[in-house]
Amino acid sequence: MILTTEEAATILKRKPQTLRKWACGAVAPIEPIRINGRLAWREADILKLLGGAAVVIKKQEETPAKPAKRRGRPTKAEAADKAKKRPDLAPFFDLFEMLAAAPDQDASKKIIKSFSKSPYAVAFLEAERHAKNIGLA
Repeated sequence: MILTTEEAATILKRKPQTLRKWACGAVAPIEPIRINGRLAWREADILKLLGGAAVVIKKQEETPAKPAKRRGRPTKAEAADKAKKRPDLAPFFDLFEMLAAAPDQDASKKIIKSFSKSPYAVAFLEAERHAKNIGLA
């Protein structure tokens, strides 16, 4: 059976780079074979090097690569998800959801009136005023 450099290194309890150095040097305990320019190692040679000890060869499962972390300014969806996790903004999201579900303008006005009596009204009005000042509203 033919093994990759990584598999052979795992069995021999060496780093893959050590096996690669063996392949380049004149003096090496085992000689690799080359397949399309890549190194491969015979299982029989590895067992002989280990003194005939029984070795269980397990194929390593490939772990899925993590997606690259985006750099720079977050997307609108990422910003919205992050904002939803903030407990101080929860009442505003509740308000926006109620307004979105309101059947007509009269219902929206009632929702806003009930919200204006809550302790969050001051913060809401301040945020609205700030949005107008910077040209968002």
